[in-house]
Amino acid sequence: MNKLFTLLIATVFFASCSSLKITHNMDTSIDFSQYKTYSYHGWDSASTHINKYLQNKIEFAFADELGERGLIYDPIGQGDIIISLFLVVNHEKSTTSYNNYYAGSPYGYRPGWGYGYGGYGMAYSYGGVAYEEHNYYYGTLVCDVFDRKTKKLAWQGVVSKSVTPSDQGKYIGKTISRLMMQFPIEKVKE
Repeated sequence: MNKLFTLLIATVFFASCSSLKITHNMDTSIDFSQYKTYSYHGWDSASTHINKYLQNKIEFAFADELGERGLIYDPIGQGDIIISLFLVVNHEKSTTSYNNYYAGSPYGYRPGWGYGYGGYGMAYSYGGVAYEEHNYYYGTLVCDVFDRKTKKLAWQGVVSKSVTPSDQGKYIGKTISRLMMQFPIEKVKE
């Protein structure tokens, strides 16, 4: 049951393009124009909980983006670049506090009298503080692009966002497209 829930959360990772955090890094010494073909290395072993449907959907989205850049898929694994994918979904918890500063007074404080060390004095007491804990999931997709000949990492793109179990991967294409905007090979103009 836990694997099924994780799969559902993973598919929702791409539910919308809002609040995406996208980072990338590349080896600037590499001439990316030399690359003409690509192959998939596969999914990182830690991503085995992802179902084949989601894996295919993500790979097809990358294939669309790479195809628009003139790269051709090599199913034998002998592409100029090798793409490795990794998806992880973590359970997170956040805490929010709500203060009632206006309790008992129109000025934001509640006057009162008290007895303490040194005699009587005026004490100001702010209203109560309520805390709420929120559970959510945070998904991260990593795309590593290696030069097949040198086996060196040429480019890495990472997209992250908080997720909720609602959509079934409806926006995977848009999310991958936003990530691939940072890819050093531009789309071929028609």
